[in-house]
Order: sequence, then structure tokens, then C-alpha cells
Amino acid sequence: MNRLTTFETGLNKALRPRTVLILSALAVFSTAVAFLFLNFRSGGFYLGQLFFESPDGTTDTFMDFYNSVYDAAMQPYDHQVIYPPLCCVFFLLLSGIIPGQYFEGAWVPRGGFTFYEIQNAKLMLVVFFAIPFAVVVYCIFRYTSTLKDSEKLLVLMAFLASTPVLYAVERGNIIIYAVAFALLFFVCYDDERAWVREIGYIALAISAGIKIYPAFFGLLLILDKRYFAAVRTVVYGIITTILPFFAFDGLKSMHQMLTSISSFNEISLFSLSLKGGINYLIATRSNDFTYSKTLLYICMAALIISVFLTKSGWKRAAMLTLLIYGAVSNGGKYMGVFMIIPCMCFYKENTTFRIIDYVYAVMFFLFFAPLISVIGPGNSQIMAIDLVFFAVLLTIDSVFDLVKRIRVNKGRKSAEAVNG
Repeated sequence: MNRLTTFETGLNKALRPRTVLILSALAVFSTAVAFLFLNFRSGGFYLGQLFFESPDGTTDTFMDFYNSVYDAAMQPYDHQVIYPPLCCVFFLLLSGIIPGQYFEGAWVPRGGFTFYEIQNAKLMLVVFFAIPFAVVVYCIFRYTSTLKDSEKLLVLMAFLASTPVLYAVERGNIIIYAVAFALLFFVCYDDERAWVREIGYIALAISAGIKIYPAFFGLLLILDKRYFAAVRTVVYGIITTILPFFAFDGLKSMHQMLTSISSFNEISLFSLSLKGGINYLIATRSNDFTYSKTLLYICMAALIISVFLTKSGWKRAAMLTLLIYGAVSNGGKYMGVFMIIPCMCFYKENTTFRIIDYVYAVMFFLFFAPLISVIGPGNSQIMAIDLVFFAVLLTIDSVFDLVKRIRVNKGRKSAEAVNG
């Protein structure tokens, strides 16, 4: 046994994956408390570092929700709405609780701002958050089923106090629904019961119908050679992503949405995305971003290849999640909620840690900790750079996994030849 293996064994005895999960959850929650304390001491100065601030200085909290309800009732795709139609149908249903006079006249930007005035909208917001958080609680408790109840609660509190979740709640963004149903897919798709697996496939279709990007997770079914399940999931996906357009102007609305998305994605140079992380790294040396798109394509190609190289479930989940961050080039901090999926898979799959797994654990902590996210000049700089390092490490790790499997297979064949 070499020194590295001895050190790794000793480290596993001192810091088992379960212990690391509990310590990481405690650390994330502690930084959230520290962040709160900083704001008490500074008159709320750091709130603007973590949360969205309206350019004109007006109140903008929950406006992703209120504006979406307003827009959905006013022909959304005529006004550059980028949400998929399932979201707009959902918001259109919710708009029924708002008195009709709030939708009279021509559409105006930020028309949902007037909803601050009425109690109906505030009660509707409570219900809006209660549904996905109930799903998230169920999923996290399933993933942490081997922990004590107090430890499960700590993990849940860390998730709720993490940077992306806090930001998503402050915005009132429907991405909470997308990650809740994506988590449900991961909880259900490997279940022994066929009807539970089917719920997982439907959950993935709903998640993709809300944010499109979770469709990447469907590749897991192909990798597992569940081709018939993949076909059924595609059918469910067509129902959730295409049919709802006909609640508005059909294919015309689809074209309008795609046009709005393409223009929206070109707005920001720095954002919570792989491209944003690459640009942040480039900016440390120069302001020439000529090759950032090329580097992004190389990074995404490496991730796609690596997904097929590794046999690890959590690494596949992580790389598919990173492909989401590669596909979006203008993501707000709430996009970070998808990283909870590989994080949960990481701690569930690993019963022992290698040295690099401790590095992954630290990187997950840096990504979620609220106090960390307000450090540095970029609003999501550390989180975005963290994504790039995840992509690089996972790619290298997958190549080593492949080499290790090849050596093991050669050794097995050699042993069989000798014994034969």
C-alpha cells in the first residue's frame, strides 16, 4: 500500500462521506447566518450583492412571478416572453385570481408591479412556493434516508439557505418548479416499481416543459439502454413543451419564443454559466474574449464524450447538469439550483471518498454558500468559475476511470488465460 493510499484510507476513517455531508450542510447554513449578521451590522448593504437590484431603484422582489402572471394574461409571446408555454399556461391559470381591471388596457412593461397592492396576489405567491418546496423536501429526505432526522433537517435547511435558492425565492422564479420535478425524476427513475419510474419520466417531461434544459437528463435513459422508456419520455416531453403553445397562437408563438430566447442569450458577457466562468477567467488577464465561445464548445464536447466514458451515476448527473450551464449563456444566480441534483447524487453514491472527492465536496460548498457568493467583483464570479473547474476535473476524472477499467479488464483476462 503506497503512501497516498494510506493517507486516503486514514482520511476516510476520519471524514466519511456522511460526515462530510453533515459538515458541508452545517458550513453552508453557517455562512447564511453570517451573511444575515453582516446585513444587520451594515444596514442591509450586502443584500444588494446577493439579490437582484432594479436599475431604477424601485422594488423588484418577486417580480419574476408577478410579471409572469401579468404577461401570461396579455398574450405573452407578443411581448418577448422567454418562458416555455407550460409556464405561461400555469401563470394564465393563476391570473384568474387577480381582479380583471388589472389586465385592462394595453400591455405595459413590468405590469405585474401593481399586484403588490392586492392581497390575492400575495396569497397566490405563498401557494406558488409551497408546491415545489413540498416536492423538494420529499426528494431530499429520500436521498438522505440513511441519516438521522436531525441530520436530514440540517441538509434541507442548508439547501433552503443556499445562494441559488435564496435568489430564486427573491425573484419568485419558476425555476424552483423545474428543479423540484428534475429531483423527482432522479428519485424515481431507478425505482424497482414500474409505476414509480413512470412518474419519474413524467416529472422529467414537466421539468423540461418549464425550463427546457432539464431535457439533457433524458440522456441517462439512453446511457442505461432504456430505449422504450426514453421514447415514452420524449412523448411526454412533446405534450409538455409543444402542445401548450396552442393555448396561445400555436406555431407562431413557438417562433416568437425562440427568437426572444436567442436575443436574450446574447445580452450578458458574465453570468452563471460555463461561458460566464470562462469569461471571468479570461478577464483576469485580458479583455479579449474572442476565443471564449471556442473554449465553451471544447468544454461542452469534452463533457459529452466524458458522459459516455464514466460509469459513475453522480458524474453523469454532474456532467449533464454542466451541459445545462453550457447551453445557457445568460443565467442568473437562481440557475445554480440545478447543482443540488449532482450534489445529492454525489453523497448518495459514494460510501468512501478518494482524495479528489474531498475536492468535489469543497467545490460544492463554495457553490452554495451565501457568504462566498458576495466576495469578489463579479456578482456570481466564484460560482461561475466553480462550474468551469467542475467541468475540467470531471473530464480528467472520467478519463482516469476509463484507463482504470481497461487495466482491470486486462488483468482479469490475463488471470483467466493463466488459469485456463
